[in-house]
Amino acid sequence: MAKQPVEIVESMLMEIGGRLLFEDDDLSGTLADTNGSPFEFDEGEVERADWDGRGRIAFRARINFVGDTPAEQGENGEKVEATATGSLVHVDGKWTIESATTTSTHVVR
Repeated sequence: MAKQPVEIVESMLMEIGGRLLFEDDDLSGTLADTNGSPFEFDEGEVERADWDGRGRIAFRARINFVGDTPAEQGENGEKVEATATGSLVHVDGKWTIESATTTSTHVVR
C-alpha cells in the first residue's frame, strides 16, 4: 500500500526542520531573539499534506526547535515554535525538499 502524503511529510519533518534552521531568515531572527544556542529540531506535527500534481506534495506543519540559554544572558526562551509551508518532490525514487519556509515563528517563554 502506498504511503499517504501526511506519512511522507511526517517522515521528513526532521530534515525539513534542519533546512529551516540553516536557510530561513525569519526563523534565524526569532532564534537570535532568544540569546540561546545551539538550536535543533525537537518535534513537529503535520497540519496539512496534499498531492500537488504527480510526484509533488504541498505541506503545512508546526515545527518546534529547542536550545539552551546561558544563565548569564537571562531567560529569553529556549523553545521556538514555527509554522512552515513548502513542497516535497519525488525524484529518482526518493522524496526531497523542493521548498520550505516559515510563515510564522514565536518564542515560547
